[in-house]
Amino acid sequence: MTGMRLRITQSSKRRALVLLAVVSLVGGAGTATAQTELPGTEAFNTIDSVVVVYPSGPGEDVEINHLSGLRRAGFLKNLLGVDAEYAADGELTEAQRSKHLLLLGWNNRLLGTEQAPSLFEYSDEGGTFLDSVSIGPGEDLMFSTASPYNSERRLFFWSRIDLELDKFSVLPFLGSDWAVFRGYEVVRQGMFLDRAAWPPQRNPYAEAAHPNFRDAYAERGKSEHYTIHYPPGGLSEEEHRAILEARERALSVAIAGLGNPGDGFHIDLYVFTDAEDKEVLTGVPDPVHSLGRRLELHMQRQHAHSDNPHEEIHLLAQYRFGPCHHTALHEGLAMALERPASGSELAVYAAALVAQDSVPSLEELLDEEGVRVLNRGGLGFPAAGMMVSWILEHGGTSVLGEVYSSEPLTETELARAMGLAPDQADTAFAKWVGALAAKGEKEYRFREARAEARRFAQLEDWAGAVEQLTAALELRPGDVETLYRLALVEVRADLIAPAETHLRRILAAESELAPTDQRLVIFANYHLGQVLERSDQPEEARKHYLRMLEYPDRHDSHRMAREALSTEPSVESQ
Repeated sequence: MTGMRLRITQSSKRRALVLLAVVSLVGGAGTATAQTELPGTEAFNTIDSVVVVYPSGPGEDVEINHLSGLRRAGFLKNLLGVDAEYAADGELTEAQRSKHLLLLGWNNRLLGTEQAPSLFEYSDEGGTFLDSVSIGPGEDLMFSTASPYNSERRLFFWSRIDLELDKFSVLPFLGSDWAVFRGYEVVRQGMFLDRAAWPPQRNPYAEAAHPNFRDAYAERGKSEHYTIHYPPGGLSEEEHRAILEARERALSVAIAGLGNPGDGFHIDLYVFTDAEDKEVLTGVPDPVHSLGRRLELHMQRQHAHSDNPHEEIHLLAQYRFGPCHHTALHEGLAMALERPASGSELAVYAAALVAQDSVPSLEELLDEEGVRVLNRGGLGFPAAGMMVSWILEHGGTSVLGEVYSSEPLTETELARAMGLAPDQADTAFAKWVGALAAKGEKEYRFREARAEARRFAQLEDWAGAVEQLTAALELRPGDVETLYRLALVEVRADLIAPAETHLRRILAAESELAPTDQRLVIFANYHLGQVLERSDQPEEARKHYLRMLEYPDRHDSHRMAREALSTEPSVESQ
C-alpha cells in the first residue's frame, strides 16, 4: 500500500452503519438515549485523552506488546490529537484506570476482573463474543462501550497486536459498537442496546454479516506469477490478459531490484470494479493494497492496468526477507526501487529537504509516528526512500535483508549493520542525501519557480508570475508547457509582444513535441489568435482559429474556434 492506511473508514460501509444505528433507535425500549453518543471507535473523535494498555502477563511477548502500545499512543496523539499515554496491564495506577481506556490484546488483564468480566473467550482455534458471535481463527475483535472502571469514561478494545498489519491499520475506526475483522475486512458487526451497561447486550435489530468476497471472485486465468480473480462477467478475456501482462511488467521491476524469487512465488490478484466495490468488500479504500502473508494483491480495475511496481515490491520483499515492521523500510524500499536514486525524482525530493534544512535523522525515520508526521508534508516517504537507497548502495540486499524484518530496529542497530559507528551514521546519511540533492537541485528550483508563479497568478500579481516563469524557463529552456503558461500571464500583464513570441515558439516546435503536448499546440493557436486581434491583425488571427479545427476536438476547442470566427474582431483580451 501507498500512503498511510491508518483508518478503515469505509464510506459506503459507514452509510450502512448509520442505518444500523437508526434501526437500533427504534429497536426496543430504553435504547434511544444510549444511541445518541457517537458509536464504536468513531467515539475517539469525542475524547481528548486515553490510556493505551498492553498485556504484560505470563507468556506474553512484552517487548512487542510494549512497542505496539507505544505506537498506538503515538498515532492517537500525533494524528488524532488525543492526549495518549500507555502502560502495561499490570502497572496501571488507579488514576489511569479511571480514564478512557484502550485495551490491546486477547490476554489483556483489565478484562476478566471482578469489575470487568470478559465479554469473549478466545484461543488459537477461535472463540466467541458475548456467548454467540463466532470469532474464527486469526480473526480480530473490536468493541467500545462505557468503561466498567468509570461509567463516565469509554473503554475501547482491539485484540490485534501485529506489527506488520499495524503499519496500515493502527486502529479500526468504525461507527458500530462491535466488529469482527479478518485482516482489514469486517466479517460481522453490530450495536449494543445500552452502552452504559456491563456486560452490554447486543441489539438484534442492528447487526450485519459480510461474506468473504473470495468465494465469488473465482479464478479466471493465470500467468507465470499471477492468478487473476474477479466475479462472473467482470472482465473480458482480452482485458484480463492485458492486466496480467501489466502486472508481470511491474513484477519485473521488483525482481530487478530484489532478485528472482524462484518457482514458489505466485500472487493471487483480485480485481474490483471500482473504488466503492473494493472498499466495501476488502475494508480498504485505497485503489491498491496487498496482503503479504497471503501473497494477495487487491486492485481497482483501472489501476490494475498500470505497470507501477509499488505493491509488487512490497510482496517480493516480504517473500524474500520476511514481514517488515517499520513503515520507513517498507514504504522506503518501494520508493527506492520505483523511483531509483539514479533517476530524477528522489534527487528532487532530496534537494527539497536540503533547501528546507529538514533532512531527517535516522532516528526520526525509524520512529513509526515520526515518519508519519514527516509525511504530512509529503517528504516522509521520499526521505525513507533515500534511507533505503543509501542502505542498498552501501550494503546491498544482504544488509537490507538483515534489517528489513528486525523488530524493533534502532538507528544504532542500523549503523552496526552498515558497518558504521553509531555516531557516524547520521552524518554519513546526511552527506549522501546532500550529494543526491546536488543532482536534483536544478529540477527542484524549476518546480519551485513554477509553483511560485501559480501563487502569484492566484493573487493576480501578473508581473510576479512572469518573473517566476521566466526564471523557470531559464532552468529548463524550451519547455513547452512553461512557454505556454508564460505567454498567458504575459497577456494578463499586457506584455503582448513577448506573449506573441512565446506562442509562436510553441507552434514552431510542433513537429518535435510529444503527442501529449498536442493540447498546448491547439490552445497556443487560440491564444495567438487573441493576441493578433489585440495587435489589429484580424485576418492572421482567423488563420489560427481555422487551424484549431484541423486538430481533434480537445476540451471544447472546436466550439471556442467557431465562436472566435463568428465574432467581430475585438481588441479586448478574452
